[in-house]
Amino acid sequence: MQSVSVRTEGRRGPPQLTDMDITVPRGTPLNLNGTYTHISVEGVDATVAAETVEGDVSLAGGSGAVTLKSIEGGVTVRGAKGRVDVHSVEGEIRITETTAEIVAETIDGDIVLQDVNSAAVDASTVDGDISYDGTIKDGGRYTFASHDGDLTVAVPEGANVTVVVSTFDGEFDASFPVQITETKKRRFTFTIGNGSARLELETFDGDVRLRRPGQVRPGRQDESNRNQRKHSNRNQRKHDECC
Repeated sequence: MQSVSVRTEGRRGPPQLTDMDITVPRGTPLNLNGTYTHISVEGVDATVAAETVEGDVSLAGGSGAVTLKSIEGGVTVRGAKGRVDVHSVEGEIRITETTAEIVAETIDGDIVLQDVNSAAVDASTVDGDISYDGTIKDGGRYTFASHDGDLTVAVPEGANVTVVVSTFDGEFDASFPVQITETKKRRFTFTIGNGSARLELETFDGDVRLRRPGQVRPGRQDESNRNQRKHSNRNQRKHDECC
């Protein structure tokens, strides 16, 4: 297997600022990394691995295994196929028009999944909202979790899914009728259709909303209320710690 390695060096180590524009055949697998680096990839129909410490990662295309990571930056994916694995620490994750199994994880940022065709989605954030507008396939598995944020998920008409909702300090709202069949403290379950898919929604300090496709508004749902709730909970935690 042939490969090409490209890197930059100055007389006294890495140069302070360098822009690289690299053109490769569409089917070329890519492995890209940098420290203070913004990475943008377009039109590649192959596996893509990209990692940066401080910078954004943007991908349009990609197939097979797609792995994208940023420590301090957002990650954007559009039009990928296969399996998408995305991680960030401080930044938003946005995946659109994608047909793939998806794993998306960030610490401080929202996760937006829109126009997604998938039978397996696992998305989690500590401090951020999650929105999902995509397929709910028979036998599929969908897990969305946030410690300090809202979850908004579109459930298509005719979907067959068992829904498990867990929220400690939040509310549940659905834009269509549901019948709760099992309740355990702050956790409850209900079934739509024959329930063959499984949808798990868990948030400690946030609301859970079910909507129809097209009714999901990506990003923050109510910033003022959310910030007020965060401030109240932070004060309560400080009180508990000191008293």
